[in-house]
Amino acid sequence: MPRFTPEYWHARAEEARTIAEGIRDGEARRIMHRIAGGYDHMAQVSQRLTQSERFLENAEARSKHASDRPARRASPKAPRSR
Repeated sequence: MPRFTPEYWHARAEEARTIAEGIRDGEARRIMHRIAGGYDHMAQVSQRLTQSERFLENAEARSKHASDRPARRASPKAPRSR
């Protein structure tokens, strides 16, 4: 299981927001909220990456399954009448 899952990044974002709430200095608090936003963005990227990886794994499995099947033979053609 990959370490940097969407859940991981969401947890980091929540942690950064919790820290931000304890900061009195407005500028420092804003910086922590921006950091939290960056973690949320990483969660979104991680989610898209996970979806892409699943799609590719499924496509690869379908491709392998298709190559395991015998090739379809064309049905014999009826002779043409003149």
